[in-house]
Amino acid sequence: MLRHPYLSTFYAVIIKLAQWHHDIGITAPVEYVFDDQGAVGEDAVIWYKHIKIGQRPEVANLMGGTPRFENDQLVLPLQAADMLAWHVRRRKDYPREDESRWPTVPLADLTYAEVHLSKELLISVAEQMKQVPGIEQVQHKPRKYSRRKFHEIVRSSPPQHKNE
Repeated sequence: MLRHPYLSTFYAVIIKLAQWHHDIGITAPVEYVFDDQGAVGEDAVIWYKHIKIGQRPEVANLMGGTPRFENDQLVLPLQAADMLAWHVRRRKDYPREDESRWPTVPLADLTYAEVHLSKELLISVAEQMKQVPGIEQVQHKPRKYSRRKFHEIVRSSPPQHKNE
Protein backbone atom coordinates (compact mmCIF):
# COMPACT_ATOMS: atom_id res chain seq x y z
CA MET A 1 0.00 0.00 0.00
CA LEU A 2 2.88 2.38 0.70
CA ARG A 3 4.43 1.68 -2.68
CA HIS A 4 1.64 3.30 -4.68
CA PRO A 5 2.87 6.57 -6.25
CA TYR A 6 -0.32 8.40 -5.25
CA LEU A 7 0.77 8.61 -1.62
CA SER A 8 3.97 10.49 -2.44
CA THR A 9 2.34 12.89 -4.87
CA PHE A 10 -0.62 13.49 -2.54
CA TYR A 11 1.66 14.65 0.26
CA ALA A 12 4.06 16.49 -2.03
CA VAL A 13 1.17 18.72 -3.15
CA ILE A 14 -0.05 19.37 0.37
CA ILE A 15 3.36 20.07 1.90
CA LYS A 16 4.59 22.16 -1.04
CA LEU A 17 1.52 24.39 -0.92
CA ALA A 18 1.86 24.92 2.84
CA GLN A 19 5.57 25.75 2.43
CA TRP A 20 4.79 28.10 -0.44
CA HIS A 21 2.08 29.86 1.56
CA HIS A 22 4.43 30.26 4.49
CA ASP A 23 7.13 31.71 2.23
CA ILE A 24 4.79 34.32 0.72
CA GLY A 25 3.13 35.23 4.02
CA ILE A 26 -0.27 33.57 3.77
CA THR A 27 -1.42 32.66 7.28
CA ALA A 28 -4.76 30.91 6.68
CA PRO A 29 -4.63 27.11 6.54
CA VAL A 30 -5.84 25.35 3.41
CA GLU A 31 -8.69 22.87 3.41
CA TYR A 32 -7.88 20.27 0.74
CA VAL A 33 -10.43 18.66 -1.56
CA PHE A 34 -9.15 16.03 -4.00
CA ASP A 35 -10.74 13.90 -6.72
CA ASP A 36 -12.21 10.73 -5.25
CA GLN A 37 -9.54 8.02 -5.52
CA GLY A 38 -11.24 5.12 -3.76
CA ALA A 39 -9.07 2.86 -1.60
CA VAL A 40 -5.75 4.52 -2.53
CA GLY A 41 -7.13 7.88 -1.39
CA GLU A 42 -8.28 6.34 1.88
CA ASP A 43 -4.79 4.89 2.37
CA ALA A 44 -3.19 8.26 1.69
CA VAL A 45 -5.42 10.28 3.98
CA ILE A 46 -4.97 8.05 7.03
CA TRP A 47 -1.31 9.13 7.10
CA TYR A 48 -2.29 12.80 7.36
CA LYS A 49 -1.75 13.27 11.10
CA HIS A 50 1.64 11.51 10.88
CA ILE A 51 2.83 13.54 7.89
CA LYS A 52 1.53 16.82 9.33
CA ILE A 53 3.25 16.40 12.68
CA GLY A 54 6.53 15.66 10.88
CA GLN A 55 6.60 19.14 9.34
CA ARG A 56 8.05 22.35 10.74
CA PRO A 57 5.36 23.97 12.96
CA GLU A 58 4.91 26.96 10.64
CA VAL A 59 4.21 24.57 7.75
CA ALA A 60 2.01 22.18 9.76
CA ASN A 61 -0.15 25.11 10.89
CA LEU A 62 -0.95 25.92 7.26
CA MET A 63 -1.87 22.35 6.30
CA GLY A 64 -5.45 22.60 7.58
CA GLY A 65 -7.71 19.72 8.46
CA THR A 66 -7.73 16.21 7.07
CA PRO A 67 -8.18 16.27 3.29
CA ARG A 68 -11.44 15.02 1.86
CA PHE A 69 -12.40 13.50 -1.47
CA GLU A 70 -15.23 14.53 -3.78
CA ASN A 71 -16.54 13.45 -7.16
CA ASP A 72 -14.89 15.55 -9.86
CA GLN A 73 -17.99 15.09 -12.04
CA LEU A 74 -19.98 17.06 -9.46
CA VAL A 75 -17.48 19.58 -8.04
CA LEU A 76 -16.65 22.30 -10.55
CA PRO A 77 -13.40 23.49 -8.90
CA LEU A 78 -12.02 19.94 -9.26
CA GLN A 79 -12.86 20.06 -12.97
CA ALA A 80 -10.97 23.34 -13.24
CA ALA A 81 -7.99 21.82 -11.42
CA ASP A 82 -8.04 18.85 -13.83
CA MET A 83 -8.01 21.25 -16.77
CA LEU A 84 -5.05 23.19 -15.36
CA ALA A 85 -3.16 19.94 -14.69
CA TRP A 86 -3.84 18.85 -18.28
CA HIS A 87 -2.48 22.15 -19.57
CA VAL A 88 0.69 21.99 -17.47
CA ARG A 89 1.33 18.38 -18.44
CA ARG A 90 0.69 19.06 -22.12
CA ARG A 91 3.19 21.92 -21.99
CA LYS A 92 5.81 19.55 -20.52
CA ASP A 93 5.05 16.67 -22.90
CA TYR A 94 5.10 18.86 -26.03
CA PRO A 95 7.42 21.81 -25.33
CA ARG A 96 7.75 22.70 -29.04
CA GLU A 97 4.05 22.69 -29.80
CA ASP A 98 2.35 26.01 -30.54
CA GLU A 99 0.15 26.34 -27.47
CA SER A 100 -1.60 29.44 -28.82
CA ARG A 101 -3.99 27.01 -30.57
CA TRP A 102 -4.87 25.15 -27.35
CA PRO A 103 -8.27 25.84 -25.80
CA THR A 104 -6.52 26.26 -22.45
CA VAL A 105 -4.25 29.13 -23.56
CA PRO A 106 -5.81 31.53 -20.99
CA LEU A 107 -4.35 29.28 -18.29
CA ALA A 108 -0.77 29.82 -19.46
CA ASP A 109 -0.14 32.69 -17.05
CA LEU A 110 -1.69 31.17 -13.93
CA THR A 111 0.66 30.71 -11.00
CA TYR A 112 1.29 27.11 -10.00
CA ALA A 113 3.94 25.06 -8.23
CA GLU A 114 5.79 21.95 -9.23
CA VAL A 115 7.43 19.46 -6.91
CA HIS A 116 10.40 17.26 -7.73
CA LEU A 117 10.21 14.03 -5.74
CA SER A 118 13.86 13.20 -5.26
CA LYS A 119 15.10 9.82 -4.13
CA GLU A 120 16.30 11.47 -0.90
CA LEU A 121 12.86 12.92 -0.20
CA LEU A 122 11.14 9.58 -0.79
CA ILE A 123 13.64 7.82 1.51
CA SER A 124 13.05 10.44 4.20
CA VAL A 125 9.26 10.00 4.01
CA ALA A 126 9.62 6.20 4.12
CA GLU A 127 11.83 6.50 7.21
CA GLN A 128 9.19 8.65 8.93
CA MET A 129 6.48 6.13 8.08
CA LYS A 130 8.55 3.25 9.45
CA GLN A 131 8.25 4.89 12.87
CA VAL A 132 4.53 4.12 13.10
CA PRO A 133 4.17 1.35 15.70
CA GLY A 134 2.95 -1.94 14.19
CA ILE A 135 3.54 -0.93 10.57
CA GLU A 136 5.70 -4.01 9.97
CA GLN A 137 2.53 -6.13 10.25
CA VAL A 138 1.21 -4.72 6.97
CA GLN A 139 4.33 -4.31 4.83
CA HIS A 140 3.51 -7.21 2.49
CA LYS A 141 1.35 -7.36 -0.63
CA PRO A 142 -2.04 -5.88 0.27
CA ARG A 143 -5.09 -8.03 0.75
CA LYS A 144 -8.51 -7.03 2.05
CA TYR A 145 -7.54 -8.15 5.57
CA SER A 146 -4.19 -6.36 5.49
CA ARG A 147 -5.81 -3.12 4.25
CA ARG A 148 -8.18 -3.12 7.25
CA LYS A 149 -5.30 -3.95 9.59
CA PHE A 150 -3.17 -1.23 7.98
CA HIS A 151 -5.91 1.35 8.55
CA GLU A 152 -6.35 0.27 12.18
CA ILE A 153 -2.62 0.49 12.88
CA VAL A 154 -2.09 3.90 11.33
CA ARG A 155 -5.27 5.43 12.77
CA SER A 156 -4.58 4.15 16.28
CA SER A 157 -0.90 5.14 16.38
CA PRO A 158 -0.11 8.49 17.93
CA PRO A 159 1.86 10.74 15.57
CA GLN A 160 5.59 10.87 16.25
CA HIS A 161 7.06 14.35 16.49
CA LYS A 162 10.01 15.07 14.22
CA ASN A 163 12.34 15.52 17.19
CA GLU A 164 11.44 12.27 18.95
